[in-house]
Amino acid sequence: MSEQPHVTAVLSLFRPPADLPARVADLLEQVDAVVTVDDGPDADASAEVHAALAAAGAEVIVVGANRGIAHALNLGIERARTTRSDTWVLTLDQDSTVPPGYVAAALATFGAAQGAGVRVGAVCPWFLGDAPTPEEGAEHGFSLAFDPITSALLIAPEVVAACGPFRDDYFIDAVDSEYTLRMRRHGWVVVRVPDTRLEHAMGTPRPMRLLGRQLTRGGRPAHVPYQRPFRIFYITRNMIAMSREYGAQFPGWLARRWRAEILHGGVRLLWGPHRSRIARALLAGAWAGVRGRSGPIPPRLARALAV
Repeated sequence: MSEQPHVTAVLSLFRPPADLPARVADLLEQVDAVVTVDDGPDADASAEVHAALAAAGAEVIVVGANRGIAHALNLGIERARTTRSDTWVLTLDQDSTVPPGYVAAALATFGAAQGAGVRVGAVCPWFLGDAPTPEEGAEHGFSLAFDPITSALLIAPEVVAACGPFRDDYFIDAVDSEYTLRMRRHGWVVVRVPDTRLEHAMGTPRPMRLLGRQLTRGGRPAHVPYQRPFRIFYITRNMIAMSREYGAQFPGWLARRWRAEILHGGVRLLWGPHRSRIARALLAGAWAGVRGRSGPIPPRLARALAV
C-alpha cells in the first residue's frame, strides 16, 4: 500500500437513532465517504435523521422496505464501488461507535500483516466492548480472528471484487460468518487490530435466575445472551445453510461455531425469557434449514414469535 487508500464506510440502518448523525460526522474524520442504507419499513419516521445524516456529509439511500442487513450492505457497497472501484469498505451497524484512530490503525495492521507474508483480506477490532474478538491462532505474529462481525470490518477492494456481495438470502444473522468462510475459501484471513475497541451492542443481556434468585459467575451477576425469537429462527436456519455449503471444507471452524450456538441456545431455553417461543423458533429454523428455505421469515411465523 504505497499511497493512502480510499475508504468508504457503509452503514446499514433500521429505525436509526437520533445520535447517529453526530457519530457519522466523527466517522468522516477517519474515512473518505459514508454511505448509509435504511431498509426500515417506515422511512418517513426517520426523515429527520436522514436529513441530519445528509447534512453531516453522508449519502443516504432509503429502501422503503425491510429486505435485510445483507441487502442493505450490498446496496451501499455497490454505490461505494460505483464511485470508486478501488475503495476499501468499512462495514458498520448503526449501533456501533468507531474509536478515534481506528481506520488508520486498521490500515497499518493490514499493511504490516501483508508485508509479513499473511494473506490478509480484512481486519477487525481486537475488542467488542469489554469482550475480546474470538481468536483462531496466529500467523507470523499476527492474531487471526475466528468469526468477526461485520461491524468495523475493513475489507480490501480486491476481496470485495473476488468474493462478491453478502448473501441477501440469509436476510440477517450469520451473514458475517458466511462471508468469513467465503474469504477463507479464496485463501484470505481476517487479522485483529491490536489495541482497538469497538463499542457495539450485542443483543440484550438478561439476568440469569433460578427459582427467582439471581445466579452469579465469578462473583458477578450472570446474564443470558438473549436474542429475540425471530433472530433465533434466522441463526438456526442459516447455520444449517452454512454447514451444508462449507462443512466439507471447514469442519473444525463450523464445529466450534455450533458448540457456541448450542451452549447459548441451552442457556436461553433453561434460563432466558420467552422460552416457548425460543423453542418454536429453534424448531422452525431447523426445519427451514433442512428444507433449504431462505429469505425473510414467513409472516405468520413472525407474528407467532413476536414478543
